[in-house]
Amino acid sequence: MIKVLLFDFSRVLLHPTDSTYSGKLNALNRAYSGENPLGPYNFWKHFFINEELLDFAAKLKKEKKVTVAMFTTDIIQERSEIKEKIKNIFDIIFTARQLHKEGLTADSLEGIKATKEAFIAIAKNLNVSPKEIFFVDDTIKNIEAAKKAGCYTFHFSSNKKLIEANKEVITAVTLQLGK
Repeated sequence: MIKVLLFDFSRVLLHPTDSTYSGKLNALNRAYSGENPLGPYNFWKHFFINEELLDFAAKLKKEKKVTVAMFTTDIIQERSEIKEKIKNIFDIIFTARQLHKEGLTADSLEGIKATKEAFIAIAKNLNVSPKEIFFVDDTIKNIEAAKKAGCYTFHFSSNKKLIEANKEVITAVTLQLGK
């Protein structure tokens, strides 16, 4: 039974307004904010939130009574502009940085998300089995790590496929919850 919907943040829920930008969103944030990644600048000029997916997560949280969590790499989700938008949706946020501080190692922070141990640690923290987690991410290596840990997964490839993705996630969660 699915008890947790676990979402990646960058390029699933947060996107650059410049569709040609292919780099890391935390790096883009730092390029505009300077030394303080939470420093002031016109954030929404450079980023947008996937409101439709946030609404979808909120709906599943309310209707299916699932925990909605986030697993992201670094710090961009700590910006006040983002916190305001997500505060009532996400029950808990996990970061690769946090898991690294707790002893999980990899060749980089991004690498932590690509380890099955990260998903096992998240499941343990949430007092659920990995089989009770449905993970949505845009990066195949993270999806593969979640699968190895035993999680259900969905590879989110673009906003153009959002409606199709929503149908698949709703179907999977509904079937797993038996509702």
